[in-house]
Amino acid sequence: AADGNGGVPVGGPIDPLSTGYEDLNGLYPYNPGKAAPLFHYFSASYLGTINFLVPQGEGGVGRELSKQISSVSGFKVNLEEVDQQTMRKRISEGKYDLALTTSNRTLDEGMFAESGSPFVLQDARAQQAWADAVHSKNANEYEANARAYAREVSNNAAAHWLYARKSIMAVKSNVSGYTKNMTDQLLPLQSVVVK
Repeated sequence: AADGNGGVPVGGPIDPLSTGYEDLNGLYPYNPGKAAPLFHYFSASYLGTINFLVPQGEGGVGRELSKQISSVSGFKVNLEEVDQQTMRKRISEGKYDLALTTSNRTLDEGMFAESGSPFVLQDARAQQAWADAVHSKNANEYEANARAYAREVSNNAAAHWLYARKSIMAVKSNVSGYTKNMTDQLLPLQSVVVK
């Protein structure tokens, strides 16, 4: 389902408009009934309180997610609404358990495999799959390698609540040659033709 901002769920690190995208939402479908016994295996008293960071202005979303987490898991959630600088610092230092964040970069698919990223997934297969994608010799090879990387990341549940904005293009019927993907980030005009 779309969110209030027109975003759509994406099951991994690649958005629907990018090469290599595959709908992986079905890998771990939302199922509170199945999740509850798994949470009870590692009881809330054993693991303690979940420290959940949300950006300033997203407290309402954070409170709703906190309620959902607590109702299914029994965990106590310590919700902190913080500014961007504090968010970056806490994530960089690893002083959180769960964080609601945004990424505005167009080519950020590799953030779960690139060293230096605060979100790097310590998984050799994911890192190798991303390295294979980066060093692909052609577009078809890149697409296959990017898909393998996204599946590996998604299998490790690192990227299940990502959203991508919907971009909308409004053009006259006499205009052609424009791109349709990622137009909120870049709109190349070299091929645009007006009849």
